[in-house]
Amino acid sequence: MKKGNLTQVILEQALSIFLMDLKAAGRSSSTIRFYQREVALFSRFLGASPLHASPDDLRRYFVHLRDRRNAHGLAAAWRALRAFYNWAAREGFIPESPMRALTPPRPPQDVLPAIPEEHIKKMLAAAASWRDRAIILVLLDTGLRASELLRLRIKDVDLESGVIIVRGKGGHAAPVYLGNRSRAALTRYLALERQNPQPDEPLFVSARGGPLAYRSLLEVIARLSVRAGIPRYSPHAFRRTFALRMLEAGVSVFVLQRLMRLRSLDVLRRYLPLTPEHARAALEQAGHPGDRL
Repeated sequence: MKKGNLTQVILEQALSIFLMDLKAAGRSSSTIRFYQREVALFSRFLGASPLHASPDDLRRYFVHLRDRRNAHGLAAAWRALRAFYNWAAREGFIPESPMRALTPPRPPQDVLPAIPEEHIKKMLAAAASWRDRAIILVLLDTGLRASELLRLRIKDVDLESGVIIVRGKGGHAAPVYLGNRSRAALTRYLALERQNPQPDEPLFVSARGGPLAYRSLLEVIARLSVRAGIPRYSPHAFRRTFALRMLEAGVSVFVLQRLMRLRSLDVLRRYLPLTPEHARAALEQAGHPGDRL
């Protein structure tokens, strides 16, 4: 076998084992695809196996990315490649991670905004079906990830109590809670737009009756945005909006961490706009300890 072909085989084996380890660790399919995509993008830039990359190769790549991604995208690429190289070094594919010689990029300091309330109202007004209206309201009320929303089965939803059991990352089950408007929209959707729905069927289906795919979810939100005359939003923008609205309402970050099924508070630190005004408003809402004596 030629050296180039052998190198490609070794890379494919390494990447396959890396992705298998992620799956064994309970990472979600979307997270695994994210790591796979980032390693593949670097390999394409390098024109060679990333197992042979030097620190200078990685420096050139991150300079290249600075002109093409925002701070969040740059940080995502860093996390993915650092994880891959740390794993490759532990498994003996390389002597040590070339990332060790690099200085990590500064973490993003900007707080991505919530979807304005007026835009959400316009999307709801533009919805031509109860399904589309329910999708917007459920995303807004629960902060679900797109993958979690699309995995929901009818049996996971208790419309009487408003509780949804989410099968999230790593197969863990956790409750989230619907408001009255989202419960009403779901009730009408299932009663008026579904033919004899069964408990094991997907909660949201396509026009042809099959499970709603991620691409179709993007199309639903894009279509509503165009009709409403507003910018296009991603499904994740609703998750961010849920977090920001809860934080602004004074919900504890620890409660919110549980509601959003987060392993750490790092994401919430990015969401929370730590300005003096927000800090003072939170203190005034909680009350000064001395005033409660």
